[in-house]
Formats: sequence, C-alpha cells, structure tokens
Amino acid sequence: MIRNTRKGLKWILWVLPVMLVTTTVQAQDVTDDLPEGTVFANDTLVVEDSTQMQVGIVDAKLHLLARTYGDSIVLRWSPEDYATWRYCNRVGMDVLRYSEDKPFEADTLAHALRPLSLEQFQQRYPTSDTLAMMAAGLLYDEKHIRPTATKNPPGTLGSLYEIYQEQQMRFGFAVMTTEWRRDLAEALAMRLVDRTAKRGKTYEYIVRPSEIDTTGQMIVRTGHIPELNNEHYTPEPLITTLTDTTTAENTVQLTWNRGKYSTFEIERRAIPASGRVAGGSSVGRLLTAWQRITPKPYIDMSPNEQGQPDSLYTMTDQVPQPGLYEYRLLAHDVFGDLTEPTKPFRVWVRDIIPPAPPQITLITIDRRDSTDLSKGVFATFHLRKDTMEADYVSSHLVYYHEKETQQQWRRLSQSFGFSGTPTASSQPQETTLTLDVTGLSTGMVAVAAVDTAGNASYSIAQMLRIEDLKAPGVPTNLRAEGNAEEGTITLTWDAPDDLDIDYYEVAYANDTTHRWVLATEEKLQDVRFVDTVDVTVNQKYIYYKVRAIDYSTNEGAYSPVLQVIRPSLMPPAVAHIDSTWVNDDGIHTQWVVSAEHFVSHHLVWRRLHTDKEWTLLAVCNADSLAQYDYVLSLDDKPAYTRESRYDYAIESISYSGISSGKSLAHSIRWEGDAIFELPLKLYGEYIEDKKETRLVWEMPQQPPYQGRWYFCIFRQGPEDDEPRFLISAAKDARSFHDFLLQPGQSASYFIRVKYADGRQSVDSNVVKVTRTIDN
Repeated sequence: MIRNTRKGLKWILWVLPVMLVTTTVQAQDVTDDLPEGTVFANDTLVVEDSTQMQVGIVDAKLHLLARTYGDSIVLRWSPEDYATWRYCNRVGMDVLRYSEDKPFEADTLAHALRPLSLEQFQQRYPTSDTLAMMAAGLLYDEKHIRPTATKNPPGTLGSLYEIYQEQQMRFGFAVMTTEWRRDLAEALAMRLVDRTAKRGKTYEYIVRPSEIDTTGQMIVRTGHIPELNNEHYTPEPLITTLTDTTTAENTVQLTWNRGKYSTFEIERRAIPASGRVAGGSSVGRLLTAWQRITPKPYIDMSPNEQGQPDSLYTMTDQVPQPGLYEYRLLAHDVFGDLTEPTKPFRVWVRDIIPPAPPQITLITIDRRDSTDLSKGVFATFHLRKDTMEADYVSSHLVYYHEKETQQQWRRLSQSFGFSGTPTASSQPQETTLTLDVTGLSTGMVAVAAVDTAGNASYSIAQMLRIEDLKAPGVPTNLRAEGNAEEGTITLTWDAPDDLDIDYYEVAYANDTTHRWVLATEEKLQDVRFVDTVDVTVNQKYIYYKVRAIDYSTNEGAYSPVLQVIRPSLMPPAVAHIDSTWVNDDGIHTQWVVSAEHFVSHHLVWRRLHTDKEWTLLAVCNADSLAQYDYVLSLDDKPAYTRESRYDYAIESISYSGISSGKSLAHSIRWEGDAIFELPLKLYGEYIEDKKETRLVWEMPQQPPYQGRWYFCIFRQGPEDDEPRFLISAAKDARSFHDFLLQPGQSASYFIRVKYADGRQSVDSNVVKVTRTIDN
C-alpha cells in the first residue's frame, strides 16, 4: 500500500530556491558517534541551532514512498531539488528498516547506495537503449550551462535563474525516468526492493543520506514511513475520460486527462463488422486481441494549445483501415507498476477518401420549341468514369451561377450511376444524361462521385453555355444625391428581378434634346454610380438614365430620365437696388437679382438702422422671377419710427447652399403722418356740490400706430386768448376733474391723442362749461 501521496513534477517554479553550491564535505558514517552539536530527532538529522538559517543553506526533504506486494516491499524516494539530488548521489543513501520483532534495532538494507557509474551504465545498457542513455547523461553529461554562457550577465539574478532552470530540468527528467522503468530507478539510486520482508508483518523504513554535512550548509530531512503492513498489492484502477478526433485518413487523435500520472501505455483492438465476439460465444471471442501501440511508455511532450490545461494529453494513432476500434489506457505509477486499464473506448474510423469523380466530355444544347427559343431548352451531358471503386455508389450534377445560386453550388440532377459492375474496376465507363435547363443562365457545372461512407469528390468545373434571348428588365427608383464640395453626383437604383444581369450602363445628357453619352467607362456591376461633374458650369440641370445588360449581352430598356440639379461651387451674383419710394401704403423697393441657373432662392432681410440683428421678411423662389426679368419687388409696411431708419438687403442662395452674401443695405425713413384721424367724443359739465368741472370722453377705436401714446387735455379760460395745454392723461384714462373755474366764469375744453414720437390725432369736439354765480 502507498503511505504517502505522490508529489507530481512541477515544470514552472515561481520561487527561486538556493542552487547547488560546491563545498568540501567531511564524510562520516551515521552508525558512528554523531558530531558534536548534532542530534537525531523526528527521523531528521539536523545541526543544532539550525533555526539560525544563513543565506545559502539548503533545507530539503526526502520524499519516501513504499508499496507492499506480500512477498516484498518496494521503496521509492526522491529529493526535492537538484542541489539535494547531487548531494545524495555523492554521499550515497542509507536505507534502514525496523520490524515489529526488533522495534529498537535497525536492519541496514543499504549503505551508501549511489547511482551506477558511467562505466557501469555503459556495461549494463546498450547505446540503443535511449532511456538508459538519457539517465546516464542526466548524471554525467558535462554540457550544462556555465555561469559565463548565460544570456544574462554572469552573477546577476537572471543568470542564476537560467542556471537554476537548467539544473531543475535535469533533475525533473531524472525523476521521470525512474517512473518509466524500475531498473533505471535502481540505477539512479532512487529505488530499493526489500525481498526479506515477510507477508503480514509490519515494518518501519527510514531513508537518509549516508553522511552529514558538518558545514551546516546542507540539511536533508530524512524520509520516514512508520507501520507498513506487508500485504498483497492490487493495481489501482485508472479512471479518466477519452475523447477522439479524426484528423486525417485512418488517423485518430485521442485526448485524455493524465491526472496524477505522467506516462501511459495505449492498447487498441479492432471490432469485427458483425458485432459478435469471437470463438463461438456471444461474449469476448471474436474480438481481436489487444495490441499495445506504444513501443515505449508514452508521455506527451508537445505544447498544449492556448487555453488548454497542462494535464491534457493527446496521442495520434494510425489505424490500418476504416472500421470500429476500441482503445484503453494503462498508466505507469511512481513504482513503475501499471494500473488497471480503463474501460474500452470505442472509436469509429470512417472512410474519408472519396472515389474519383467522373469527367464531363461533352455538353450539347437542344431547343425544342421553334416558336419561342427561350423555352424548351435541354442539355445532354456525356460523362466518363475512368475507375469504378468498390465503394462507389452514385453521381450527380451540380450547377453554379453567381446570382441564380447566390454564389453556392446547387444540385442540378438526381443521382445516377454507370453501366459498370459495382465491384472495383479499372475499365472506363460512360453514360449520358439529358436535363431540362429552361430558364437557366450560362454557368458552371461539375459532376460528383459519392461512396458508401458519403464521401464526395467533384470534377473540374466546365462552362454550361445556354444562349439567353431574353433582355433584362428596367431598373427602377433611380435617384440622385449631389455633393458640391466633391463635385460628384451619386446615383442609386433598384435592380430588376432578373438573375442573369452582368452589368449596368449609365448615360447622361445636359439637355433631353442633346445626344446621350455613356458615363460608365467600365462594366458597372453595382446598383450605385458616382459621376464627377464640373462645378463651375452655369447650368441648372443634368439628366441621367440607366439600363441593365445580362451575361448574354442582351440590352434592357433604359429607365425613365432623371432630372438632377447640378452641384455648383459658384457663388450667386450679389443683388443691387434698382428703385425705391415711400407712400401711405408703405415702403416700396425693387431689386435686380442674379439670373444664374444655379440660384435656388433669395432671402429678403430688414432691420432698424440702430439694430445689429436682421429679420427675415420673405423667401422668394429664383425661377419665379424669370418672367419679371429677375427684378424682385418688395412692398413693406412696417411700424412708423421717427428715431431711426429701416435697412433692407437681399441675399441669394444657390442649390448647393452657397450664399452670395447680403447686398449693400438700402436705408429708408418711414415716419408716417404727423396728424392722423381718430374719432374722439368729449363731454363736460360743472358739478355744483363738488365745485368742479368734470370731463369724460369716448374713443371708439384704438390709435392706428404702434408705440407709446397718451391723452392731452387743452383748456381756454376767461383769461386765455387761445387754448392752452392743461394736463396729460394715461391712455387708459377716460375722465378728468378741473377745479380752476370761478363763479360766473366759462371755459372751453378739447382733447387729442399724442405719440411719444410727436405724431398726434386731430382735436376732439370743443366743450364749453359755465359756473353760475353763487346766491
């Protein structure tokens, strides 16, 4: 039984341990008195005060495993690192045993056990034994990295790490060879068989270096297994999951998780097609014997693909022929024993080699409808197959057309065969096949051969030429988009439903009465065309039309003509004032604007002369002015103003959005009438008890102009030669009280509306009020 758990080899170590330091060691037998200052406790030889570790001290442990077989016990051990391994190889190993009969007396099973010398390796193993030669090389090959040969400068941490990696690699391969073969484990002094152990007895084992390093630089903790009962060994079951992939003809790639094992044996056997087992019984007799396909213990040394774990193993096997096979794995454990095999894993290796394809030797076209040659079209294919394989099943024709089959090969015929025998034959076989190809366009055809496994091969494609007598339809929805900066017009359209369109032709003209010119110099196979035009031409429109041409050079009809406004980078000419006048109806101006064809519209602007911002008054279509000789007339009636003048300007815009800039501003004063009509009705009376004159008035309508205004009240008393301004009243006032009239006096009153800018209404009616003499 195994008392310790095997520690797997780690290929990448992230901590840099102390490397081998060459020292002179005083050798001493462990059976003699221990040196002064050294104690033996817990199965470990240690230097007293070993807790005071100095830089460079190696503190390592021997890993000891044991397995009982009843008639013997096998011990396996290994140091932790290269430095300890070299030290143990040099001083040798002692193997001690304690039994239940002699619990305090040790039997020395081995003393100073060392690896074979190079001469012993050469005597025992032939040079053809590669594993043995590798083991000897790991011990005695002097071609290891020297400090002066590292990539990093000698003495640096990088240089030391390179040397460490090389040493650990040697040590790791040595440990692996001890797992592959028992004899090499013994040759490397890492294995010992205790054949004197008795069945059923309990033993205790200790493995330790034969000498103690008295310098204190090397501490090796001994391997110790207590209470090991010698009983029969039963091989461990190997539990893992196999998967398979067929990578090439008769080639299987197996994949599995190695778990705690490093090396494997792979076995294979064929399963008869009948599915029965050999020897007459229904179980286990017709199956062929297991065949080991690994000449040496298998270890996967290939690098794993990115993302795959290091524990994933793959192995490629070449089987003799297609069929059903079973595989099983056996693993070598640390003692060199084989585990129980895995459960059989079945793999179907299918035939992936297709039969040779037939060849098309001739294609003839027959049109059977004389009234309409586009109908009743048949193609006869003459075919020859030079070899008839035993697993050949049938053939069929396939057809390709870029648009009709959407760039895919499509089956053209049902399956058919040849007149030859179904068995393999080297004699050429011929046949003919006639198909209705009405509606098909000229395309590519090939013939396939299919075998019993479904493998197919195809002949070299040949042209199937079918004369097309039908012209394609008309492109629709022709549209355009101009770009003045790039000087281009982009045309797009919808393709007709025909599947055999080869290309399109785009034609243009500067006028519908002119000769049409092709704009496309090469075959245009897209439903989009970009035309480059002159952006300095004073011409409003350019005209386009498009048609489709099929693979048989049939020309379709042109689309309806599309009128397109030419993009232009020319700015419109600036407008200028022609005439202006002002009357009671408002302000009137006439402007001469650009007559250029690329002008789209004109903007009419106005502002107060004291303002900075312009107000858009109107937008005028440029084409509408052609009948007025491109004279733009403006009639405007803004609010009166006496504090400022009105400015007017015209801005012309092209179809490409390019502005002429505003014209020179034309300033006009719009003051309106100084006196205006406004119906005002004034009433007045003297109120005796209040000793006051009371005036009230009516205004049926509001003043005609915008702006601030108010009421002005005028009075002519007995002392006045003419009416005098008395007082103003707010625009919402409708009455006034006067206390100036004396007894026996009379006064006349009237009102008017006055604006802040000085404009005023006509006077209201005059009201005379008299105060009687007091009694």
